[in-house]
Amino acid sequence: MPPDGYKGRPLSDDQEKFLKFVRAKGFTTDVTGRKQGAIRIKKGARDYGYINSVVIQKYGIIGYRFELCGGHVDAVPDELIRLVELLSALYPDEWFCHPGYGDREKKRFLIVKSLRLAEKILDI
Repeated sequence: MPPDGYKGRPLSDDQEKFLKFVRAKGFTTDVTGRKQGAIRIKKGARDYGYINSVVIQKYGIIGYRFELCGGHVDAVPDELIRLVELLSALYPDEWFCHPGYGDREKKRFLIVKSLRLAEKILDI
């Protein structure tokens, strides 16, 4: 079940299962974004990722948020783009790397497509 106030696209059954899983593990889910159409998955001060219209359109579970060198970004860091594209090509049922839109068109974003992998990534 999406958090209160969420006005985005309907979630898939796997996304619903994922939200139930993360809440049981102590994560919070916050509604954000323009028109309240995104869900952020957080634990304490750390933001682990998001579900938004692109994640839903691409049949993903979560858009991954990178935490490197003290920085937190949704876009794949430049130094990891080749690796992320390779993982996406080798394991297309697990990952999907997609280009951004509009002012983010030069960026790449990583969507985790597998419920099993999404749960494993956040089962800390």
